[in-house]
Amino acid sequence: MRSWYRHMDLHEFYNNLDDLVLSILIFIATVYVCNVLRKVQGKLLSMVGLNGFDFRMAAAEMIGTMELGVICFELNFIINDLFGPAVYTIMLFLSLMWQHKRASEFAYYANPSIIFVKHVKSYRAVTLDGHFSSYIFIMFMLVGEMCGAALAYYWVTMVAWKYAYLWTFWKSSNYHMKRYGSSWSSSLRSSPSFGMGIEGGFTFLCYIWPKLIKHKTNFGGDAALLLINAGRALFSGIGQQYTGGYYNPIMATALEYTTGGYSLTTKFQVYWAAPIVSSIVAMFIT
Repeated sequence: MRSWYRHMDLHEFYNNLDDLVLSILIFIATVYVCNVLRKVQGKLLSMVGLNGFDFRMAAAEMIGTMELGVICFELNFIINDLFGPAVYTIMLFLSLMWQHKRASEFAYYANPSIIFVKHVKSYRAVTLDGHFSSYIFIMFMLVGEMCGAALAYYWVTMVAWKYAYLWTFWKSSNYHMKRYGSSWSSSLRSSPSFGMGIEGGFTFLCYIWPKLIKHKTNFGGDAALLLINAGRALFSGIGQQYTGGYYNPIMATALEYTTGGYSLTTKFQVYWAAPIVSSIVAMFIT
């Protein structure tokens, strides 16, 4: 098991700060781009005659998934590599707190497991907007998330990392520049069966953890939210060393689709089948 804290001397830490600042700038730039997209999405959909509720929700999923995907790229492939799981977990916790506000404000899930669970809870097809069944609605949401995952991938790998040399500060190169154009292996560093256990097991915990905090403790409001996201960040920090700790099929798709080492079938089993099945099981037993 990898050490939670990556030991480095002062000189190495000073050099790595360049990439930390760059990651923060990429976060900020991504948020700005996504805010612009949210402002113009209604007009763009109207221009092409796609005014339905399902199209608006799919667009919201696309933008929200892109935003979350970029954060995951930077945390998994830059921050974790340079600073280790401890710093990764802390920054993920801060990101989760911030993303909770964003998801509530702009009404998106950016996670197929949540969408499937919400559909199964209904126990029947529900017609939305008078035209599309809930099954078709789910497909629209998934297509939106897939598009968002692709946008996150290309935004990071073909824009942010490609032009990282423009953002160097006190040294001539950085880790982002090394990442660009290079292939990387899968985050799955265990057997597929163990990986399925990690992704499925911790997805299960991520589902029941909020319920335990809300119903088994006296915490509520912001205190409960802090505990919930602290637990989720810790779960991801533990799993990150074995599978990447995604617990989110669409984020795993964005980050793992082009990686080497395992077939797409294996990746589907680990990153899609295990989390979705465990989410549905958790829903039925809680």
